[in-house]
Amino acid sequence: MLNKRERHLYGSFAKALVDATHASTTIKGRAIIRHVDDMSPRSIADALLGLADECDCIAGVCIEHPRVNQAINELAARGVPFWALLSDVSASNRTGFIGTNGWKLGRTAGWFMSRLCPPNSTIAVLIGSEQYLCQKEYEAGFLNYLQEATCELTRLPTRQTNEDDETASLATRQLLAENKDLSGIFMSGGGIDGVVKALAECPDRNVRVVSAEISDQTPGHLIEELIDVALSHEFERVAEAAVQNMEASIVGERKRSPVIFSIPMKISLRENL
Repeated sequence: MLNKRERHLYGSFAKALVDATHASTTIKGRAIIRHVDDMSPRSIADALLGLADECDCIAGVCIEHPRVNQAINELAARGVPFWALLSDVSASNRTGFIGTNGWKLGRTAGWFMSRLCPPNSTIAVLIGSEQYLCQKEYEAGFLNYLQEATCELTRLPTRQTNEDDETASLATRQLLAENKDLSGIFMSGGGIDGVVKALAECPDRNVRVVSAEISDQTPGHLIEELIDVALSHEFERVAEAAVQNMEASIVGERKRSPVIFSIPMKISLRENL
């Protein structure tokens, strides 16, 4: 179960999951991909429970919400293992989590930002949704590094983009208008193309961008130096680990406690494309 098909991240991830399922030598599996456009807790919970009628094991990218956790616990009661992908959830009966360590990603973003921006300048954090635990971890790790490194940077209050490019573009234009000394933006969730669009409209402003989201336009944005650093999940490796662990949940010995399977982040720069 993934978010909107239109977002590059989830389109690419869906393909990787299907490919990993077909490549398996342990099972002859069929991957059912369900994209959920309405990210309300009720819609996500309904999608999870609906998939339980078709699937032996489920993995998904979910927001953190009691209704979603209740659905995951119900899956466990029905004997259907659930793996959280990319962003963890607090459901006590989830089988495990597969993705990048959010704290490390956030601190890595802070390391880059502290070196990209001049002292005594202003930086902003944009978050896609407060309901994704991974994005909250990115933000917390980012701020923790800056505090620990005693960087002389002024941080503005975090703004939310609702995982939407247009909202991110509007937020960026507002930041530029209200802060003449803005020197950096950390995009910790969805909306990076909107951020770049707004910055392209102000070519006289030198704002460094560290992004925790990639899109199909990210390589071009890196080359044009509209984005300085893109930190992301290795989707092929996450997909491979997801399929292997889902297989083990079905045909292998079930583990009593949730399993955390951490995949190293991918760091994309202009010079390593």
